[in-house]
Formats: sequence, C-alpha cells, structure tokens
Amino acid sequence: MYPISTYEKATTIQEAIQLLEANPRSRLIAGGTDVLIRLHKGKKGFDHLVDIHDLDEIKEIAIDPSGTITIGAGVSFSSIMNSEIVLKHIPILAQAVATIGGPQIRNMATIGGNLCNGVPSADSAPSLYALNAIMHMTGCHAGRHGHCYHRMRRFVPMPSESNGRFAPGLWSRRADTTALSHSRNLGWQKITDQ
Repeated sequence: MYPISTYEKATTIQEAIQLLEANPRSRLIAGGTDVLIRLHKGKKGFDHLVDIHDLDEIKEIAIDPSGTITIGAGVSFSSIMNSEIVLKHIPILAQAVATIGGPQIRNMATIGGNLCNGVPSADSAPSLYALNAIMHMTGCHAGRHGHCYHRMRRFVPMPSESNGRFAPGLWSRRADTTALSHSRNLGWQKITDQ
C-alpha cells in the first residue's frame, strides 16, 4: 500500500489551484507514472496528492488559425504520437515521445508531468526546446491573472528546483508552439550510454 495521507480529486483547474493553496505540501498527479514510482520507493513529499487526471481542459491538442499548436499538460504521449496535428506540423515531438517507456507508460504518462518533474527521462523537453515552445503556467503564484509564460529556451526545470512543481502552487497547464514548415526538417535521435 502506498503511504498517502490525503487524496483530493479536482474537477476544474481553479479547484486544483485552491487545493494546492490549502495544502502547500500537495503534489499533482495526472498519469502517475513518476509519482507512483516515488511513492513505491518511499520517497518523502508525495503523500498529499491532488488528482487532475480527469480535467478535460488540459487534454486537448489544437491548432488555431494563426498556426499556434496547443498541447494540454494532461495529454498522454500516446495521444501526441497519434495526433494528426502533431504528425503533420511537429513530427519531431511525435518521434521524441515514441521513445518514452513502453505502450503502458505512453498511455498514462502526460507531457505536463514529463516536463514538470525535472527528471532525466524528460524526452519531450528537447523537441519542445528546439521548437521554441512556450509553457503556460497556472497557479496561485503565477501573477495577477493566475497565468505566466516561459519559453522553453529560458526555462528547463532541474530536479532540485521543481520537485513536482515549477514553484509552490505553480504548474504547467499547456505548451504552445507554432506549426512551422521547417519543423519537418528536424529529427530526433535518443542517445544512451548503454
């Protein structure tokens, strides 16, 4: 059994923010692939959870008339790999997420969790960095309107800094990038020391 002290299920982004504010020790869980491993290993600091898995507002992949592609933080890697928008406009991202874990992991893991956890296995980060993506952050410390933005080129989370969040109460809502014709010339190669 996992050592979970509190578990809250948010029904909206605003409710998730309120739950994080109410208990600053809380961590978000969506896909759970990293959080559950930490719990299983007995890591401290993951016993208060706010579940955002069922928030439809963070599960969309869309392209607007200007060519901006929006990928919600709750979108699974399998959804990214199979998205017609991603395959047509930013295939480097589909290639990158195809290298993450096995099918079970890709079906559960989310791009938001992959970026926010600051783990070495954040294989979605380099392609978003190359695409000059903008991270849209939401939370109680995100500014006047509850949102702030970071270009991937200026912000790459480190494990010691993020610990499951970018800052207390601040988390990734979505990533935006522009559909560029030259992005078809980008490629992805995973290099390991095995």
